Amino acid sequence: MASVLWQIWKARNGFIFRRQRLDAMQVVDEALTTARVACLSQCRSSGTGTRAAIGQLQINLGELWRPPDPGCIKVNIDGAFQSNSKTGTMACICRDQNGMLVDGLTRDFDASTALQAEFMALTITLYHLLDTGRQRDPPIIKSTASF
Repeated sequence: MASVLWQIWKARNGFIFRRQRLDAMQVVDEALTTARVACLSQCRSSGTGTRAAIGQLQINLGELWRPPDPGCIKVNIDGAFQSNSKTGTMACICRDQNGMLVDGLTRDFDASTALQAEFMALTITLYHLLDTGRQRDPPIIKSTASF
């Protein structure tokens, strides 16, 4: 379910911020591929190697999402910026050591730059973790942003 929501989020941002055409079948296909990849990541712990194939797709399992240690949560965040309206939007998803979605959040906000949108995404996520009591589960925060 988390992979479907994440792909919808990415498609929405592509449409709003880059005017990319939405293709529902592509979104579903990418979500299913992401889910399959997550299942294949279990190969790593079962000793079947670090490479696997899904149809024609070669996957390096060393580059896949890795679960956090037990008792921790992994938080993936992303921020986006639309310059013509000076607005930003963000999303975060939190997963436990089993890859289960335990929390998520999206927000819109005012922003002047893409860098500010990424920082706002991080700030909003940290406040959300504090407000929901998730600070007792040590977070591992991942972002695609380059600061």
